[in-house]
Amino acid sequence: MIIKKSQQIENIIISEDNHNLKINYLDHNFCFYFNDYKQNFNNCHYVYIEKPNDDTNFLDEPELILYYNLNEEFTEEMYDKWVDTFYLDPAYYNVIKFNIESYNIVNIPINSS
Repeated sequence: MIIKKSQQIENIIISEDNHNLKINYLDHNFCFYFNDYKQNFNNCHYVYIEKPNDDTNFLDEPELILYYNLNEEFTEEMYDKWVDTFYLDPAYYNVIKFNIESYNIVNIPINSS
């Protein structure tokens, strides 16, 4: 990991903790968990979890959780809490477009030829 604790590039702040990343831009926090999940960050609006598990829990419920590895128990628990979850299909580029009020996910097929 190149980032050491925290960096700021114009109005983007990038923080690192135990190889996990938090990116702040326009008061939106994107948190990326690459290690086994631990509560390293708080106030995450959008979360990427590489390996969600049954023990995954948040101090502040995010608006959206993105993941590659499906875990049905985790997905059901987030559904019960009214947290949006989205499976990232490796056949697509997934783009999150957001504004002050909401977000939208755009799927762009990856040309495999």
